[in-house]
Amino acid sequence: MGKRSNFIYYISVGAGMAMATSSCTMISGLYRAGSLWSVPAGPVVAGVICILIAASVGELASMFPSAPGIRTYLKVAFGDRFSLMLVYLYLSFLALAGGMESYMFALVVKSVFPSVSPLLLVYLMLLGVLAINWMGMELPKSAQIVSTGLLILGTILLGILPFLQSRPLFAEWGPDPFVAGPFFMQLPALIGMAVFLFVGFEWVTPLGKGPDSYRRSIPFSMPVAIIINIVMNIIFCVGLTASMGKGEIMNSPLPQIPLAFKTLGSWGGPFALALSALASFSTFNAGILGGSRMVYGLAREGKLPAWCASIHMRSASPRGGILFLGAATFIASTLMLLFRIEILSALVASAMVCFTYGAIMAANLRLRKTRPAAQRPFRSPLPLTVQLATAIAAPLLGIACLFSQPELGAKPVLLAVGLVAASFAATRIFIKTPKRDSIPKKPVPAENGGVAALESAQA
Repeated sequence: MGKRSNFIYYISVGAGMAMATSSCTMISGLYRAGSLWSVPAGPVVAGVICILIAASVGELASMFPSAPGIRTYLKVAFGDRFSLMLVYLYLSFLALAGGMESYMFALVVKSVFPSVSPLLLVYLMLLGVLAINWMGMELPKSAQIVSTGLLILGTILLGILPFLQSRPLFAEWGPDPFVAGPFFMQLPALIGMAVFLFVGFEWVTPLGKGPDSYRRSIPFSMPVAIIINIVMNIIFCVGLTASMGKGEIMNSPLPQIPLAFKTLGSWGGPFALALSALASFSTFNAGILGGSRMVYGLAREGKLPAWCASIHMRSASPRGGILFLGAATFIASTLMLLFRIEILSALVASAMVCFTYGAIMAANLRLRKTRPAAQRPFRSPLPLTVQLATAIAAPLLGIACLFSQPELGAKPVLLAVGLVAASFAATRIFIKTPKRDSIPKKPVPAENGGVAALESAQA
């Protein structure tokens, strides 16, 4: 692939990772947390903040090209203990997001085929994705570009179709019957929740095709991907507001389905199902693929059980990591099915990502001081004051997100505290475990997010 096609591929990865079926569930939550006309402010401001974060991610990626992301950046900046705890939290986020995504996809299928069992659908989807990863198969780059392009166009189409039809729009024009408080009180929670709509833009950093990719292509691909998602989400939210009442949006965990039926009639179900299939498979597959390599790297360090470091010698598939994340996702999916905790999980997942992004910003600032002479092919153009303000604001927005749904009470806080406590306990257990250099396994290629760059950075 040439430089231009590589750049398009990087954009498709950053934009496509965020375009999960469960993102629509978070949009439904935004309508619960904000007034009818304040909802679009959440994705706009959250997207701008993610662009600021992407500048620091680009700088860190240029310092450690092809490294497996946050583990490298945080370990070099803050040491083993703090970085390990955050990585355990990030793995918890992956399990929650995977469980929610599979459950949401099952609900989409059930809306089109009511007789199909959601439990069967969830487990079949999980087994299919895990089997593909187990065999070491990856989607071609062209397929990633095409599928992401179709997702973007399809979502934008759903948003603009109400304005192309001869039907009443903006049924709730006027005073909002579900006022959530003054705008300035709504905004922090809306922003913290909306960060979930952009999660995954940083997953492009291990995929560089060479050192030059980290000078311009990867750093610039992330803000472009975020801007695309901002525009897409705003169009989708405006279409929702124009076509549906706020009460209907609030009470639907997947508002794209009734919107599709309203705008496309009998074709709405298949259209929504096709979009969800593309979104769920690509994001879930990429999450398991990248996350399993992170698990492999941790196991090689002795920070997870030794069996998590097993790989397939022929395909270099990190099978131990796939089993680890697959089991965690199966548990999360089962909890979703039994207790309907999709909104609760989305809030906690978004809060954890806000804390992680804040830590990444802080890591870049710290390395500016501790390693001022380190080679940085790309350097964030943001003033230090802006980077510092973003590093402080991100975790505060995560906290606001936990309190955004009053009907859930203290449940989001309790779940978040429980996951933090579990991560802290795991850190205490594994921090003293020696690195398992003796494991005679073939390393995963660094180009695909493997551990080679991490081990060289640690050295």
